[in-house]
Amino acid sequence: QFLRDKEAVLNAVRASRDALTAALDAKEGRLLSQEREGYQGLVTGAARQSAERTWDDIEQRFVGNVALDEMMIQISSSDASAYEEALNPESVFFTKLSREIIDQALIKHLTKKQYDVFTMRAFEDFNVNEIAALTRSKHYNVSRLYTEAQKRLRKVYVANPAELGL
Repeated sequence: QFLRDKEAVLNAVRASRDALTAALDAKEGRLLSQEREGYQGLVTGAARQSAERTWDDIEQRFVGNVALDEMMIQISSSDASAYEEALNPESVFFTKLSREIIDQALIKHLTKKQYDVFTMRAFEDFNVNEIAALTRSKHYNVSRLYTEAQKRLRKVYVANPAELGL
């Protein structure tokens, strides 16, 4: 009888332990689920805040650019020319000289390709890669043409500056 009672007690303890283990597992599952949901909420909230900050930054920069544009429009023509001269004095110098005289000298002393490359680089402020794309040439050919044009013009200028209109 005593062994049967002992076995019954042991079975009852095991059943109780199994029930408690199941209850603990269920509670642990709920806690993990809540923790995941909380973590996902934090990540989503952080991403949303980051996106809002990014859009705010973009909007602030846009408003700043609009303000700069409005300031540039308000600059008088004399201030604008001084500003332009400060940015690119060579361009202003060549503009002040008669562009027609310079063009005639360039056409007279340069090949068509040299003329095109030289005028785009010197007067229109294109870089070598942009000129290469426009003329469908390699960048090193554009550089070579520009250098040859400079050498040829320098040679003509040293020999007779008046021929270049200077």
